[in-house]
Amino acid sequence: TYGVDGTPQVLDKIKTFETFPEISPKTASINSFKEFQNKIQNWKLNPDEIIVLKKNFETEGRGIFILPLNEITSSLYENWSNIIVQEFLDSSKGIPGITKGLHDLRITVINGEPINSYLRIPKKGSYLANVALGGTGFSIPIEKIPTKLMQLIPKINSKIDQYLPSVYAADFIYSNKGYKLLELNSRPAVQHPNWSETYQLFNSKLIEMLVSAVN
Repeated sequence: TYGVDGTPQVLDKIKTFETFPEISPKTASINSFKEFQNKIQNWKLNPDEIIVLKKNFETEGRGIFILPLNEITSSLYENWSNIIVQEFLDSSKGIPGITKGLHDLRITVINGEPINSYLRIPKKGSYLANVALGGTGFSIPIEKIPTKLMQLIPKINSKIDQYLPSVYAADFIYSNKGYKLLELNSRPAVQHPNWSETYQLFNSKLIEMLVSAVN
Protein backbone atom coordinates (compact mmCIF):
# COMPACT_ATOMS: atom_id res chain seq x y z
CA THR A 1 0.00 0.00 0.00
CA TYR A 2 1.00 3.63 -0.48
CA GLY A 3 0.55 6.85 1.46
CA VAL A 4 -1.05 10.03 0.13
CA ASP A 5 2.36 11.20 -1.10
CA GLY A 6 2.98 7.94 -2.96
CA THR A 7 5.45 6.63 -0.38
CA PRO A 8 5.28 2.84 0.25
CA GLN A 9 3.72 2.28 3.68
CA VAL A 10 6.16 -0.55 4.36
CA LEU A 11 8.54 2.26 5.36
CA ASP A 12 6.06 3.93 7.75
CA LYS A 13 8.02 4.12 11.01
CA ILE A 14 5.07 5.38 13.06
CA LYS A 15 3.34 2.01 12.57
CA THR A 16 5.99 0.43 14.81
CA PHE A 17 5.13 2.69 17.74
CA GLU A 18 1.38 2.36 17.18
CA THR A 19 1.70 -1.44 17.20
CA PHE A 20 4.16 -1.78 20.11
CA PRO A 21 3.56 1.21 22.42
CA GLU A 22 4.43 -0.76 25.56
CA ILE A 23 8.00 -1.51 24.39
CA SER A 24 8.67 1.71 22.46
CA PRO A 25 9.81 5.20 23.47
CA LYS A 26 7.07 7.82 23.75
CA THR A 27 6.45 8.76 20.11
CA ALA A 28 4.07 10.89 18.04
CA SER A 29 3.54 11.86 14.42
CA ILE A 30 3.32 15.54 13.48
CA ASN A 31 2.83 17.51 10.28
CA SER A 32 3.74 21.08 11.21
CA PHE A 33 6.03 23.05 13.49
CA LYS A 34 2.94 24.21 15.40
CA GLU A 35 2.00 20.59 16.06
CA PHE A 36 5.54 20.02 17.34
CA GLN A 37 5.22 22.93 19.77
CA ASN A 38 1.86 21.65 21.01
CA LYS A 39 3.21 18.14 21.49
CA ILE A 40 6.18 19.35 23.53
CA GLN A 41 3.85 21.42 25.67
CA ASN A 42 1.62 18.39 26.28
CA TRP A 43 4.63 16.28 27.22
CA LYS A 44 5.67 18.96 29.74
CA LEU A 45 9.34 18.99 28.73
CA ASN A 46 11.89 21.56 29.91
CA PRO A 47 13.64 23.76 27.28
CA ASP A 48 17.02 22.12 27.92
CA GLU A 49 15.75 18.55 27.53
CA ILE A 50 16.81 16.59 24.47
CA ILE A 51 14.27 15.41 21.90
CA VAL A 52 14.51 13.19 18.82
CA LEU A 53 13.07 14.24 15.46
CA LYS A 54 12.93 11.93 12.42
CA LYS A 55 11.68 12.13 8.87
CA ASN A 56 9.25 9.24 8.83
CA PHE A 57 9.99 7.84 5.39
CA GLU A 58 13.77 8.38 5.26
CA THR A 59 16.47 5.73 5.78
CA GLU A 60 20.18 5.52 6.73
CA GLY A 61 19.83 8.26 9.34
CA ARG A 62 18.74 10.98 6.92
CA GLY A 63 16.47 13.59 8.47
CA ILE A 64 17.23 12.65 12.08
CA PHE A 65 18.03 15.33 14.66
CA ILE A 66 18.77 14.77 18.37
CA LEU A 67 18.87 18.20 19.97
CA PRO A 68 17.90 20.18 23.08
CA LEU A 69 14.46 21.72 22.67
CA ASN A 70 15.85 25.24 22.92
CA GLU A 71 17.91 24.65 19.75
CA ILE A 72 14.97 23.58 17.59
CA THR A 73 13.41 26.21 15.33
CA SER A 74 10.99 26.09 12.43
CA SER A 75 13.93 26.26 9.99
CA LEU A 76 15.18 22.81 11.06
CA TYR A 77 13.03 21.24 8.32
CA GLU A 78 11.94 22.86 5.11
CA ASN A 79 8.81 20.74 5.31
CA TRP A 80 7.44 19.60 8.69
CA SER A 81 5.03 17.01 7.27
CA ASN A 82 5.55 13.34 8.14
CA ILE A 83 7.83 14.06 11.10
CA ILE A 84 8.19 11.74 14.08
CA VAL A 85 8.86 13.31 17.47
CA GLN A 86 10.24 10.95 20.10
CA GLU A 87 11.48 11.04 23.66
CA PHE A 88 15.25 10.82 24.00
CA LEU A 89 16.56 7.72 25.78
CA ASP A 90 20.14 7.92 26.99
CA SER A 91 21.99 4.72 26.02
CA SER A 92 25.36 5.77 27.45
CA LYS A 93 25.13 3.10 30.18
CA GLY A 94 25.67 0.47 27.49
CA ILE A 95 24.33 -3.09 27.42
CA PRO A 96 25.49 -5.50 30.16
CA GLY A 97 28.06 -7.90 28.76
CA ILE A 98 27.97 -6.31 25.30
CA THR A 99 29.10 -2.68 25.30
CA LYS A 100 29.78 0.15 27.75
CA GLY A 101 28.56 3.21 25.86
CA LEU A 102 26.13 4.72 23.35
CA HIS A 103 24.67 2.12 21.01
CA ASP A 104 21.82 0.49 19.27
CA LEU A 105 21.47 -3.25 18.76
CA ARG A 106 19.81 -4.86 15.74
CA ILE A 107 18.35 -8.37 15.90
CA THR A 108 17.42 -10.04 12.62
CA VAL A 109 14.45 -12.43 12.69
CA ILE A 110 13.53 -14.88 9.91
CA ASN A 111 10.17 -16.67 10.09
CA GLY A 112 9.97 -15.84 13.78
CA GLU A 113 13.46 -17.14 14.63
CA PRO A 114 16.13 -14.71 15.89
CA ILE A 115 19.16 -15.38 13.69
CA ASN A 116 21.83 -12.86 14.64
CA SER A 117 22.48 -9.42 16.05
CA TYR A 118 24.49 -6.40 15.06
CA LEU A 119 25.78 -3.77 17.49
CA ARG A 120 26.16 -0.22 16.15
CA ILE A 121 28.14 2.48 17.97
CA PRO A 122 28.05 6.16 17.00
CA LYS A 123 31.19 8.09 16.19
CA LYS A 124 32.54 10.37 18.91
CA GLY A 125 30.33 13.43 19.47
CA SER A 126 27.25 11.90 17.81
CA TYR A 127 24.15 10.09 19.04
CA LEU A 128 23.49 8.52 15.62
CA ALA A 129 24.79 4.97 15.27
CA ASN A 130 23.98 4.55 11.57
CA VAL A 131 27.01 3.21 9.72
CA ALA A 132 26.10 5.50 6.80
CA LEU A 133 26.71 8.45 9.17
CA GLY A 134 30.07 7.29 10.49
CA GLY A 135 29.01 4.74 13.10
CA THR A 136 30.78 1.40 13.46
CA GLY A 137 29.17 -2.04 13.60
CA PHE A 138 30.00 -5.42 15.08
CA SER A 139 28.31 -8.77 14.49
CA ILE A 140 27.31 -10.59 17.68
CA PRO A 141 26.11 -14.22 17.96
CA ILE A 142 22.51 -14.35 19.10
CA GLU A 143 23.31 -16.50 22.15
CA LYS A 144 25.24 -13.59 23.68
CA ILE A 145 22.21 -11.28 23.75
CA PRO A 146 20.75 -10.66 27.25
CA THR A 147 17.65 -12.69 28.07
CA LYS A 148 15.55 -9.63 28.91
CA LEU A 149 16.13 -8.26 25.43
CA MET A 150 15.41 -11.59 23.73
CA GLN A 151 12.07 -11.72 25.57
CA LEU A 152 10.87 -8.82 23.43
CA ILE A 153 11.14 -10.82 20.21
CA PRO A 154 8.07 -13.04 20.91
CA LYS A 155 6.06 -9.87 21.60
CA ILE A 156 6.99 -8.58 18.15
CA ASN A 157 6.38 -11.97 16.53
CA SER A 158 2.86 -12.05 17.97
CA LYS A 159 2.00 -9.23 15.56
CA ILE A 160 4.24 -10.37 12.69
CA ASP A 161 3.37 -14.07 12.48
CA GLN A 162 0.29 -13.37 10.35
CA TYR A 163 2.63 -12.25 7.56
CA LEU A 164 4.76 -15.42 7.31
CA PRO A 165 7.06 -16.06 5.53
CA SER A 166 8.83 -12.98 6.87
CA VAL A 167 12.17 -11.38 7.58
CA TYR A 168 12.70 -8.25 9.66
CA ALA A 169 15.29 -6.47 11.76
CA ALA A 170 14.45 -4.91 15.12
CA ASP A 171 16.61 -2.10 16.51
CA PHE A 172 16.80 -1.80 20.31
CA ILE A 173 18.36 0.50 22.86
CA TYR A 174 19.09 0.03 26.57
CA SER A 175 18.55 2.94 28.96
CA ASN A 176 17.27 3.62 32.46
CA LYS A 177 13.84 2.60 31.13
CA GLY A 178 15.12 -0.84 30.17
CA TYR A 179 15.18 -2.24 26.64
CA LYS A 180 13.11 -0.32 24.12
CA LEU A 181 12.29 -0.92 20.46
CA LEU A 182 13.51 1.95 18.27
CA GLU A 183 12.54 0.73 14.83
CA LEU A 184 11.51 -2.24 12.70
CA ASN A 185 13.15 -2.69 9.31
CA SER A 186 11.37 -4.88 6.76
CA ARG A 187 14.37 -4.97 4.41
CA PRO A 188 17.54 -5.88 6.36
CA ALA A 189 20.64 -6.17 4.21
CA VAL A 190 21.99 -9.51 3.03
CA GLN A 191 25.05 -10.29 5.12
CA HIS A 192 28.57 -10.75 3.85
CA PRO A 193 31.70 -12.68 4.95
CA ASN A 194 33.04 -9.73 6.98
CA TRP A 195 30.37 -10.74 9.51
CA SER A 196 32.29 -13.97 9.93
CA GLU A 197 30.46 -15.23 13.03
CA THR A 198 26.93 -15.01 11.64
CA TYR A 199 26.67 -14.49 7.89
CA GLN A 200 26.49 -18.17 6.88
CA LEU A 201 23.59 -18.92 9.23
CA PHE A 202 21.74 -15.76 8.19
CA ASN A 203 22.10 -16.42 4.48
CA SER A 204 21.10 -20.09 4.76
CA LYS A 205 17.99 -19.22 6.80
CA LEU A 206 17.08 -16.53 4.28
CA ILE A 207 17.34 -19.08 1.46
CA GLU A 208 15.15 -21.51 3.42
CA MET A 209 12.54 -18.80 3.87
CA LEU A 210 12.50 -17.92 0.17
CA VAL A 211 12.21 -21.57 -0.85
CA SER A 212 9.33 -22.14 1.59
CA ALA A 213 7.55 -19.07 0.21
CA VAL A 214 7.28 -20.60 -3.28
CA ASN A 215 6.51 -24.20 -2.25
